[in-house]
Amino acid sequence: MRLSGLGSAISPAELFNLDKDYIMEKAIFTQEPEKFKRDPDGSTVFRWDIAPTKIDEVDHFESKECRIYGTPTQENIEKGALEAQYPQVDQNNLVHDNLKSMIDIGQPTTEYVGFLTERQRIKALVAEYFTIAPMKTEPVVSEVSKKLI
Repeated sequence: MRLSGLGSAISPAELFNLDKDYIMEKAIFTQEPEKFKRDPDGSTVFRWDIAPTKIDEVDHFESKECRIYGTPTQENIEKGALEAQYPQVDQNNLVHDNLKSMIDIGQPTTEYVGFLTERQRIKALVAEYFTIAPMKTEPVVSEVSKKLI
């Protein structure tokens, strides 16, 4: 686990050299973090599952987060958050294993059903954020919202 906000920005070219744990971080904060944050390097950080926690008797917040390069559209953020939890190779393996299970026993695998459930949950979280984003005052969010409206 790595603390967020310690100069952790990376370039898109560096993404090819990263392992799964670096792409989706379990971030820890002393104050409740923003769900959507634009970094000076041009990337966007999306945080979800933000929850209060205690570390050494001190109140903190923890969340999952992923960094998205490029235009922070609803589709890009959904894809980034999903691929942070399930890299494309893992998604392909889940689909393959599920197809094999459907052929062999006529039932989907538990892992595939879990993946579909998590995908729907992430899509709902991102959609909810983009639905309420026009009410926020952050300039980057307003620009994104205007493109969606």
